[in-house]
Amino acid sequence: MSYTYNKKKPVTFYVSEATYDAYQAQAVKVGKKTAELIREAMEDYAYSHFKKTLTVEDLLMGKPKLKLKAGAKDFLEDDSWKDEMLDREVK
Repeated sequence: MSYTYNKKKPVTFYVSEATYDAYQAQAVKVGKKTAELIREAMEDYAYSHFKKTLTVEDLLMGKPKLKLKAGAKDFLEDDSWKDEMLDREVK
């Protein structure tokens, strides 16, 4: 997964040395910063546990406002189809 962040909130938390070392090793392996992997892990957790939904504004990610055709915003904000699509088995 790839994440784009509009605004970042600095946070401080403590993890075991072993956990942090594992993140550092993985970061080197995949060519990313340790903080980026931790942010991705937090986003994955939030998505799966908080059922975080994105708005049209989130999708635009700070880009200039687009004019959407009637019904497009409703379609983009209604993600009721998403769980059904993700639960289907790929053949």
